[in-house]
This record gives sequence, C-alpha cells and structure tokens, in this order.
Amino acid sequence: MADQGQKLKEALNEVEGQKQEESLLTLSSGVVVRAVPVSPLLMDALMRRYKPPKPPQFKNEENGRYYENRDDPDWLDEVQKLEQESETAALDLLFAKGVELISIPDGMARPEEDEWVEDIKLFAGVEIDPHPRLRLLAWIKYVAAQRAEDLMNLGKAVMQQTGVSEDLVSQALASFRSDTPRLPDSGSVAEAQI
Repeated sequence: MADQGQKLKEALNEVEGQKQEESLLTLSSGVVVRAVPVSPLLMDALMRRYKPPKPPQFKNEENGRYYENRDDPDWLDEVQKLEQESETAALDLLFAKGVELISIPDGMARPEEDEWVEDIKLFAGVEIDPHPRLRLLAWIKYVAAQRAEDLMNLGKAVMQQTGVSEDLVSQALASFRSDTPRLPDSGSVAEAQI
C-alpha cells in the first residue's frame, strides 16, 4: 500500500513538472518566463471599468420618437478609443499578474536597472512607473518582448493557464490585433429605450 502511495506521489510530481515546463516560454530576446493563471474575477473587475458610452440620440420629427445614432462619428471614435484602452489594460493585467520572470540572458538590461528606463523616456517619451510590478511589466513590453509575436504568445499562454478555452483565446487575440471598432450591436440606427 505504501508503495502505491509513493508511485502516485511520483506520478503527480511528474505531471506537475510537465505542467510547469509547458508554461515556460522563451522570448525572441532569450528571456525565459513562466505563464501563470490570472483570476478571471480580476479581469472581469477590470473590464467593468470600461463601460461604452451611450450613443447620441436624435428626434424623428415625423413620429416624435427618439432614436440612437450609432453612425455618429464622434461616438464611434469614443467607442474605438475605449476599446483600445480596455484591450491595452487587459494585456497589461495579463502580463503584470500572469508572467513570472525565470531567466535573463547575460548582458541584457535587467528590470531593476535604470539604463533601459532612461532610454525609453529619451526615445519614446514614456515614463516608467517605479512600482516593482509595473516596472517589470514595462520591461517585459519594451525590452524582453522584442517581437509582436512574443506579446501574442505571452497573452495566449497566460489565458490558457487561466483556463480560457482555445476558441476564446483566438477571439481575444484577434480583437487585440484589430484596429476596427466593434459595436455592441449590428444595427446602425436603433430606437432608444426611453
């Protein structure tokens, strides 16, 4: 009986080891990271902060009723801007909470060093937050992930670790790549509920 218990323990350790190996990613820079799950409730709380604006309304003088104008260019711009901000925030959350740094190649700037921070400010005008987690997030985005595919693979790996289905991962990654606005419904002019 003790022998079976030992075999079970060894099997579980082997499976856990395989899971940890599967969650390792080597970025094009040579940096090795591990994807870890992010609470879906945390992601949900973040997304609730990005409520789409209500479309403007117009009054139909013939029947006296109000209708939403989903073709309003200012409203479309606001929706697109909000979607871009929410997608960036979602990726930032995935990278900040779902990526553990495993190793950095020799000679590469490290997250705690200041030279890369100064370069980012000098060349891109981006201020790096000194909070350790936000600094690591910026380092992953601006230094470690040297190719767009690194960012895509990181996002995909963290979402898979979180338990998001392959279909939802593909849909989410496609939306991150898209520059076109996605509206809540397909109609351009809808009757307002007043």
